[in-house]
Amino acid sequence: MKIHAGSLFGEIPQSLRDELLGEYQQIVTNYYEGGWGASELSAGRFCEVAYTIIRGRADGSYPLKGAKPHPFDQKCRALETETRLERGLRLLAARILPALYEIRNNRDSGHVGAEVNSNQMDSSFALSASSWILGELIRVFHNTTTELAEEAVRQISEIRTPAIWTNGSVRRVLKDGLKLEEEILLLVASSGGCSISNLADWSGNANRSYILKILKKLHDNRLVEAADLDNIHSTPKAAAVVRELIER
Repeated sequence: MKIHAGSLFGEIPQSLRDELLGEYQQIVTNYYEGGWGASELSAGRFCEVAYTIIRGRADGSYPLKGAKPHPFDQKCRALETETRLERGLRLLAARILPALYEIRNNRDSGHVGAEVNSNQMDSSFALSASSWILGELIRVFHNTTTELAEEAVRQISEIRTPAIWTNGSVRRVLKDGLKLEEEILLLVASSGGCSISNLADWSGNANRSYILKILKKLHDNRLVEAADLDNIHSTPKAAAVVRELIER
């Protein structure tokens, strides 16, 4: 089921909704492009907007733009006492936000002498935590099931990169030298979800049987989920492959 983003947050001002979705899409794109620091910065701004929305839910009115509360962790703890809020926002989102915000503020982008660079690990957490928070906001404001909220998040998760050009319903891979299989994977991952007909149009290849063969291979390798050819999407395993294709 295709859910239009404009219907997800009916009572929230459009400017505030656009801020939230814009920062989330930046987290997704920067993660897939390997921009760990940029992904974490977007996560910090995402937290500020998400807090503003939850605070507005508790107060019964919303500002037009997100604002940074100070001190952030104490303001989030105060949300836990707001019994007017749904439990998911009050007891889960309000506790996840400070941890996500900490990634931006107090985790260095490089750790001298450390055997493992935490940047990718931090960015993976930022992506997962922000996706959960966005899904919970959609579930509450759209008054829908967790499954439909997760589907809406997946549809919103478009990768915005110079390697992919999109204009409404049209999507094209602009990077030269890629095999059709690689183009298909990029198109699926960047779309947040599509159909086999979309892939035929976007790739300019009308051979549906050949595209189906490619999808089966990607599906068998757990890079895409293609059991439903009208609802194809990439898996977390595809992230590293997509980053390599973009950076190549």
